[in-house]
Amino acid sequence: MRTKLVALAAVLLTGCAHYEKLDSTSFTQTPTGFEFRAVANPEHPLDDKVAESWRMGFLESDLEERHLCPNGYAIAERVPTLAEHSAAGDSYDIRYEGACR
Repeated sequence: MRTKLVALAAVLLTGCAHYEKLDSTSFTQTPTGFEFRAVANPEHPLDDKVAESWRMGFLESDLEERHLCPNGYAIAERVPTLAEHSAAGDSYDIRYEGACR
């Protein structure tokens, strides 16, 4: 019974992460590499190392799904743009431009 509960929890968490990825990121191949967009918000702050790792995990997932950058990648530019200012905190759209190594 415990094994089934652990498996069910893992499936549910995976589903939540997939939904959050779809809701908070986008990936586009460009002639020189790729453009990745992600959000920063009070839950995943702009300059927080853990939140940035969360965003990079989604980028690496996108690269893996497309079989791109087997030798790694480099981010050439990271541009945050304020998307919303509220009492709950600021939200940003972050545009990353990168290329495979």
